[in-house]
Amino acid sequence: MERILITGSSGAYGRALIAAIRRDCPDAKIFGLDVIAPVADLPDQFEICDITSPELTNVMAAWSPDTVVHLAFVVNPMRDEQRMHEINVLGTQNLLAAVIRARPARLLVSSSATSYGAWPDNCVPLTEEHPLRMRPEYRYASDKYLVEKMLQDFAITQPGITLSWTRPCMIYGPGMSNFMTALFTAPPVLPLPGNDNPPMQFVHLDDVADASLAILKANLTGPFNVAPVDWFTCEILRGREVALRCRFRAGPVACLRPAGGNCGCQCFDSLHRSGISFAIPGWSHQRD
Repeated sequence: MERILITGSSGAYGRALIAAIRRDCPDAKIFGLDVIAPVADLPDQFEICDITSPELTNVMAAWSPDTVVHLAFVVNPMRDEQRMHEINVLGTQNLLAAVIRARPARLLVSSSATSYGAWPDNCVPLTEEHPLRMRPEYRYASDKYLVEKMLQDFAITQPGITLSWTRPCMIYGPGMSNFMTALFTAPPVLPLPGNDNPPMQFVHLDDVADASLAILKANLTGPFNVAPVDWFTCEILRGREVALRCRFRAGPVACLRPAGGNCGCQCFDSLHRSGISFAIPGWSHQRD
């Protein structure tokens, strides 16, 4: 890998991946794309670019990357759900069209464990062979599901491009702040309504970046769960609040496939069945 283009390069995941590339591939050139200018872990070149923009194709073709990493995605709920969908799904569609024209050797896309769908009959843990089942009530997860369907089609129609995608569980670490991390890592950790005690997992941001880079360097294909080999429950989490205030590492990332699995979806299902949804700017609230 010599020329790497990263969308969403100014976000926490993008910055962590840039740091990992600097460490393991010091000669690689990095081109960052984002709607926010970087302030740390700077790429070699950077351009303000919305992934929904028709200019993305020209920008990518001009850079001529051998590797593309697509991390740009809206996580926190937006008031305008249609705009969120446009960025997440249509933006990815636009990115894939640009990749087809630029013809890099490899493409890695960040998906999520939530793409499996939060269903009460999910097995624990979930492996990559488990079918995806969309929950349309949760915009972020349903968008990830739709993106994965596009990736499956892309893998069939573009066999000359090595395609992989990650499915991390809840990511935790420095700089990570969204509606889910705040709900489960900011003390006090409150019990869920109905005394539900679902299994859940966290993975450190640096582990996700290291896993992504390992997948790229090995030219691996397909989906990869990125999660620890074990899990804990809300009850255990409430008893370990002090430990979670410290820097937490999930352990080695060698458990990518198939042993790691994911069980974070069970937590989302418990929230939904308890009548909790998410409001702007990402706080939980009780559904009517």
